Amino acid sequence: MNQPCRDSSLPANDRVSETQSAHHGITSAAQEAYEPGTRNCSGRGSSTLPKEGSISFEDIFKAIDKDKNGSINMCEFRDFAASLLGAKPPVERPPVGGPVTPPGDKPPVERPPVGGPVTPPGDKPPVERPPVGGPVTPPGDKPPVERPPVDRPVTPPVENPPIDTKGNFSTRNGRIYDPSGREFQPRGFDIDNPEVALQDVDKIVGDWSVNMVRINATQRTKYGQENNYDKELMKKIVDEYTKRGVVVEINDGIGKYATWGSISTGNELKERVEFAKEIAEQFKDNPYVWFATPNESGGVVRANTPQDKAWLNAELAYNQAIRSTGNKNMIVQGDAFWGQGATAGGESAIVRHAAEFKKFGNVIAGQHVYNGSPNAENQLTSAVNKLRDAGFAVIVDEFGYVNQGDGSNPVKTQSGSDAVFKAVEKLGIGALPFRWATSGGDKVYNFTRDIRGKGPRTAWGEQIWRMTHAD
Repeated sequence: MNQPCRDSSLPANDRVSETQSAHHGITSAAQEAYEPGTRNCSGRGSSTLPKEGSISFEDIFKAIDKDKNGSINMCEFRDFAASLLGAKPPVERPPVGGPVTPPGDKPPVERPPVGGPVTPPGDKPPVERPPVGGPVTPPGDKPPVERPPVDRPVTPPVENPPIDTKGNFSTRNGRIYDPSGREFQPRGFDIDNPEVALQDVDKIVGDWSVNMVRINATQRTKYGQENNYDKELMKKIVDEYTKRGVVVEINDGIGKYATWGSISTGNELKERVEFAKEIAEQFKDNPYVWFATPNESGGVVRANTPQDKAWLNAELAYNQAIRSTGNKNMIVQGDAFWGQGATAGGESAIVRHAAEFKKFGNVIAGQHVYNGSPNAENQLTSAVNKLRDAGFAVIVDEFGYVNQGDGSNPVKTQSGSDAVFKAVEKLGIGALPFRWATSGGDKVYNFTRDIRGKGPRTAWGEQIWRMTHAD
């Protein structure tokens, strides 16, 4: 950087110190403008520079005299004057008196390494590009990829699609019918561990006489990781149960350990949609495989709120992904309020959006019941009636006499579980208690004294046994 111009003729207290910053007061620059022989100023001696008296520097000086901390040095002041006469373009500077941001304060622009992969920001999906040096296909020549939009409103089919239920399950008047046309009332339980579900199939079906199980499909262990869903293991499970006439409800658990009760958005929703397509495509020719929407998605979701809109969008995207494969099997639509919207929640998102869900065809309403209220039976009866009035058959595909979902001390919810057992007999709903214990950590839910059905039945297990063995 050039040294600032100095005026040795000025008094010492008006001189510019060489150790001072390159930016000096405009007042000093105005004073220097009177001296045509200042050193190191660009364009010195040029005929285009203003001569003394050609511009009233005194007027300029008076106008800027109040500013003792200007940001233009003396040479720049002369260059500015020259630019007025067309000698050179002006230098862009911040407003006089405004803060000057040194280059070091400006955050650097993050750029990927040369030749390295480009990571898209946030939830924005990556843009597919052809390899370097390869042929470029014009947008018009590339067929569009059919995918449910992520984080955009999902529109269900305009008209209720006629689901061909020949050879499939169906619903009428709040009841479920199997492919042969006989009424089907689900009576079974949840199984968290797929490997245990396969190993214990004879005990679960033979001893406990279930006609339906709900199995958690292991997906990713963490958001963004490669899908570790074991297709071969799930196929073995499905084959073993369905050949015995048992329905397998595949549950999307909590996905990639997303926040319990959260609403999937962005890449998480995209991955769940892709997973729905994968399992729907795999089992679209087996009507004994049902699909549960993401487990307990959405906490407290009230009508006409942003949360309600986001929840509905995620649920519709999941259902649309299943139907996009041509799969016509039963979809168990979960509710908001941690799955308990129509029961303990008191405000069912399924009822609120019944018209949208019914457009997909073959959709039944799923409810979870962990209700310790002494009024639990009346609440459940009211919920079942509302869901049936909205056009759905009903299954309580998760309930328990205790609730220990967050790992804390269990909360007693036996009034709710007793209400479910009564509703199975009185109202004809389906029920899947939680759950076939597979480890010591599950002992609070044990059906028997020991895990995996070993030993004498507990009081809770005795209730389940009577339900699954009833005519």
